[in-house]
Amino acid sequence: MIETQFGPGTNVAPEAVSVSVAVTVGDRDVALAGAFADLAGGLVGDLDVHDLLHTLAEHCVALLEITACGVLLADSRGTLSLLAAFPASAGVLEDLQVRDDEGPCFDSFRTGESVSIADLAAAAGRWPTWAPQAVAEGVRTVYATPIRTRDTVIGTLNLFGHTPRAMPPRDLLIVRALADVACITIMQQRRTDQAGVLTSQLQTALETRVRIEQAKGIVAQALSVSMDTAFQVLRHSSRTTNTRLTVLAEHLIDGRIAADDLLPLPSRS
Repeated sequence: MIETQFGPGTNVAPEAVSVSVAVTVGDRDVALAGAFADLAGGLVGDLDVHDLLHTLAEHCVALLEITACGVLLADSRGTLSLLAAFPASAGVLEDLQVRDDEGPCFDSFRTGESVSIADLAAAAGRWPTWAPQAVAEGVRTVYATPIRTRDTVIGTLNLFGHTPRAMPPRDLLIVRALADVACITIMQQRRTDQAGVLTSQLQTALETRVRIEQAKGIVAQALSVSMDTAFQVLRHSSRTTNTRLTVLAEHLIDGRIAADDLLPLPSRS
């Protein structure tokens, strides 16, 4: 069995989340407003697709009763690739879908419709290769929704839980709204540039994911932290110094900076 640390009883480390992990009923509206503000930030500033989609995944885990979230984007040929996962171990679930060319994210992408499975064990026949592997990793609830405009699907947002349950209608609306805001933030590039910069940027984001993963590994090893915390350190330095994640990753990989040179995460009060 692939080790994902995803099964029942898994806890997401508090330091791995930049948004509020434990959102109470009273806090939820405030947290939701903060999520929309974070995702819409790219409309008024320089868009970093990696940062945006990791933020989307983190907010979904913080706001909803799910264990993990992944985001896949399509390249110029329509091929889906993983771009963000939270926690990092959830990437295995998405990579299995990409490898097997089946799963809820592929159905959602191809049909442009949401896919909701309350108990994956009872619906394993729908994806005979992927589903048994996912169930073995502790996945029981699956929800996938397209990231789309009116006529263009650019990827999928995928949620996983280890308790069989149908997602409440309110949660479905939240997921759809978060995905829509993220898509609008990405697609607004089309209005500012007619020369295909959006397609180029999405393609570049897909191609540079491996480099960012390498940089996360360097930081995780050097600072003795989890991969999720390593990404938080990278993103904090990126935002604070106004340096794109991809540039920061390259500097770490080629040795121009060391993990110790990155700005520490602010302490929690």
